[in-house]
Amino acid sequence: MRWMIISSALLVMVWSGCKTEENAGDTDLTTVVDHVYAERGLLSITPLINALKAGPGAWDQLASHTCAQVDSIVGDTAAFPGNGPVIIYMRYPDPGCVDIDGRTRSGAMRMMITGELSVPGTIAEVNSTDLTVDGKRHRFGMRDSIAVDSTIIVRMDSSAMFRSGDWSRTFTGILGYRQVAGTGDAMHENDIYRCSVDLDGQDHNGLPYTATSSADLMISIACKWVTVGEEVIIPEGKSERYLDYGAGACDANSAITVEDEVFGLTIP
Repeated sequence: MRWMIISSALLVMVWSGCKTEENAGDTDLTTVVDHVYAERGLLSITPLINALKAGPGAWDQLASHTCAQVDSIVGDTAAFPGNGPVIIYMRYPDPGCVDIDGRTRSGAMRMMITGELSVPGTIAEVNSTDLTVDGKRHRFGMRDSIAVDSTIIVRMDSSAMFRSGDWSRTFTGILGYRQVAGTGDAMHENDIYRCSVDLDGQDHNGLPYTATSSADLMISIACKWVTVGEEVIIPEGKSERYLDYGAGACDANSAITVEDEVFGLTIP
C-alpha cells in the first residue's frame, strides 16, 4: 500500500492493481478531485430548496427549515401562484451556520418560484454570486423544472464555478432528481433523492472533462455525503475514471478506479 497527497484537504490511499506499460502513467486524479470538490457543494441545493416547502400558508415557516435568514419575499404571496412568481432572498449569517444537510454555509442565495414545488410545471430558479459551502466558494445558477412524473430536472448555468484560493473549476449540464422517501409530509429529516448526473466541466488546470452517472447517486437530506452511486469521469484525452460513493453508509469514504488501480478517496 502507498499513500498519495492530492491536496492539503484530501488524502488518497492507493492499492496497486494490474497495469500494462501501454496505460502506465494515466492515473492522474486531479480532474476527479476537482469534480468532487465542485459538485459536492451543489448536489444538495435542490433537496434543500424542496425541503423549504415554500408556498401558500408556509411563507412564515421558511426559516424553520433552514439556518438561513429570509431577508425578504417579493411578490403576491396571498394570490400565489395565480398572480406571478415569488422571489425569496435568503442569507446565511457570517461566519456561517450548519444547515439541515450538515453543510456549513455563508453568503446569500436567491430563489424564484412560479408555483408549489410539488406541482408539475413549476419552475424554480436558484442562484448565488458567492455562496460559501464548508469554506469553499461557489457561484452558480440553476433552473429546476418539475416534470409530469415529479422528476426535478435541474439545468446548471454555464457560469457555475467553484473557487478555492487561486484555483477555480467550472461545469454545466443537467441533474435529474426523484424523491424516493419523505414525500407527503412536512418533515425534511427523512427526505431522500435519487440523482442522475450529466455534466461537462473544466478542472483547475483548464482540462475539459465529462461526468455522467452510471448508477444514480443517493442523496439524503440528513447526510452531508452521497451514500450510494457511481459516476464515470472522463478527462479529455484520458481514460475513464470510475467514482464509487459506496453501498449506503453515511460517511466520507469513496473509491476511484482507473486503469485497474483503486484509490481510496476521503471527501471532506
